[in-house]
Amino acid sequence: MKIGLGIGHCISQQGARNITHNITEFELNKNLCQDISEKITDHEVVLIYRDTYVDLPEKINLTNCDLYIEFHCNASENSKASGSEVLYYQWSPKGESYANTFIKTIIESVGLPGRGIIGCNKNDRGGYVLANTKMPAIILEPFFIDNDSDYETFINNRDTYINNISNTINSLVKL
Repeated sequence: MKIGLGIGHCISQQGARNITHNITEFELNKNLCQDISEKITDHEVVLIYRDTYVDLPEKINLTNCDLYIEFHCNASENSKASGSEVLYYQWSPKGESYANTFIKTIIESVGLPGRGIIGCNKNDRGGYVLANTKMPAIILEPFFIDNDSDYETFINNRDTYINNISNTINSLVKL
């Protein structure tokens, strides 16, 4: 299989931030994706960086990947929001299947409450990318970056997360 790993956000729009630890989604996920990609041995990996949000689905589709996984962190106006979730396009049975696989891996790796998988339409957050890719696509949201407790829990379990996500990807078979 050919797996696309997408780094959520970009250098000019870095996404949500943890103020206490002075890190953004983009900074965290850029390094995380690189570390994960180095541990994937059973599939071809393509790292995908966003230039613009509007052009991102086309850029993803040009890779001809079998699965696209975009790495993000959640954020909320409620500083107590906590947990892990995975987004997929609501009309993609394959995306839903991959989302179910990865939410289990994330919960076991990070140890935060599972908020489940969320089927998105094209107008939901992340839905534009999920709806406009040719291959199944999912968005991983393992923790709330703006919740210090979630962030610290994730950092304490980062190596486990990297190993388990890599192992899950290595074990995938094309649906």
